[in-house]
Amino acid sequence: MGDAAISQNTCLCLCRRLAVIQLCGFPELWIAVGSGFGPPALVSACSCCGQFFYWRRPLERKLIEERKLILEDYRHSRALCLGVGLLMALLLAALICAGVGLGAMEISYRQVLAIIWAKFSGNGAQLSQAGAHAAAVVWEIRLPRIICGVFVGAGLAIAGVMFQAILQNPLADPYTLGISTGAAFGASLAIFLNITWGLLLPVPLLALAFALATLAAVIAISLRGGGLVSANLIIAGIIVSAILSAGISFIKMLAGENVSAIVYWLMGSLGSREWGDATLVAPVVLI
Repeated sequence: MGDAAISQNTCLCLCRRLAVIQLCGFPELWIAVGSGFGPPALVSACSCCGQFFYWRRPLERKLIEERKLILEDYRHSRALCLGVGLLMALLLAALICAGVGLGAMEISYRQVLAIIWAKFSGNGAQLSQAGAHAAAVVWEIRLPRIICGVFVGAGLAIAGVMFQAILQNPLADPYTLGISTGAAFGASLAIFLNITWGLLLPVPLLALAFALATLAAVIAISLRGGGLVSANLIIAGIIVSAILSAGISFIKMLAGENVSAIVYWLMGSLGSREWGDATLVAPVVLI
């Protein structure tokens, strides 16, 4: 204990660490002092002489062992996630190649791989051997649509995970807060105004604007109802979503014979998607 003894002035600096003080008269009483940089320290103080005694090695050894266990678990989980991710990526690539070969013009799996490899490597001889029509169908028509579908689905999955984390609810999705309904209302309004009044309103931008406005309205209602807690957000989202759904139905009624354009947009479609669309959506999802 003599080697470990330190002065009272020196021990005041130790209070910046996460320390445990045991009072000399009350051995069973332990008091946590502060939190800051450095590992925790075990300090006992004598209430008579004011001398502080500092034991660091046993506690540091225990912390080092705990850190090693945590690091091992983290490395194991990271390696497992990396392995599963690579396996899923390979499975996704295989499914994409298989999906490209399906359709009115059937293309074999080997031919699809040959066309994709020829495009990436710039091998014109291999590309001409696969056939000009098959190459055009694979590279210009089917593959961009499938790539767009993959990234759009990944974006929806990311949005769902974000809402589940925010609301602490595994069943949460963008429809829970009415954001998807707000975007649908904005798009329906833009299509209706473009058709009836001959305007050139950008449908995606108006959908984004109404989605953000819906989120702001849900947050404002939740704040007036007692704070940004999960229950308030969900209830406010249901209220706003019901109002906007009624608005979408009203716009459809006003559209008359042109309602098919609104319904087609709300249902969604990957038709006529090109590489420009894929390069537009891919960076947004990846970032």
